[in-house]
Amino acid sequence: MNPIEENLNNFPNVIVDGAMATELENYGCNLNDRLWSAKILMGNPELIKKVHVDYFQAGADCAITASYQATIEGYKERGLTEEEAIGLIQKSVQIASEARDEFWTELDNQSNRPKPLVAASVGPYGAFLSDGSEYRGDYSLSEDELIAFHKERIRVLVDAGADILACETIPCLAEAKAIGINCSAPHIIESLMTEVKSQTAKPIIVYPNSGEEYDPTSKTWGEGSSENQFTPSTQRWYEAGAQIIGGCCRTTPEDIAGIAAWARK
Repeated sequence: MNPIEENLNNFPNVIVDGAMATELENYGCNLNDRLWSAKILMGNPELIKKVHVDYFQAGADCAITASYQATIEGYKERGLTEEEAIGLIQKSVQIASEARDEFWTELDNQSNRPKPLVAASVGPYGAFLSDGSEYRGDYSLSEDELIAFHKERIRVLVDAGADILACETIPCLAEAKAIGINCSAPHIIESLMTEVKSQTAKPIIVYPNSGEEYDPTSKTWGEGSSENQFTPSTQRWYEAGAQIIGGCCRTTPEDIAGIAAWARK
């Protein structure tokens, strides 16, 4: 059985973690880099593990790995061999799995939540380009070329033991096959959910960003609208039909703890 469906058969919702990069920056990492958080896999993987643990402790039922921008091509451009690149992509799953297993073993009450899943993040082709096209989808590859780009990385992630794949922030229709909404502003989520619900009976996942504005050129975040309160909105999304809820860019373990506070009452 699909592990998400299995969890939803036993619990009313599944809570996804929040932003990885935001927390790494809060711990002092400089991520203004083409590899983004995938750079930290090279030099400080224990910090990634700590962020995973932070989210599990906050109430997350699913960890998304630090592999969004981890590609064989991207690491080879940084001077690594193909074998070293594959090893780092595998490590992203291993770190999350170790954090999950250690957290679950030490958890006193395992009855009120599912054992967390490890979702291997697969970013779009534009994330490898790191030129802003990951938000536009205007790169000129054929579907076959996109499949060839993603195929080996996905195989490595699956072989490393990921429970599911999180193909996320996919802006190009030819590249997108998953059902869900991520990294969009909170105030448009319900309207997007209406669109998705009209096309599928599958469980709907939503994990928006904080509502702040991102500048892909400078790779910096600006202030968002003060009306976009993240955690208070999550209950509305659940009532509107979202069963799997978490956070994307600029969300924190505190946001995930806020979701868990009402979801587990």
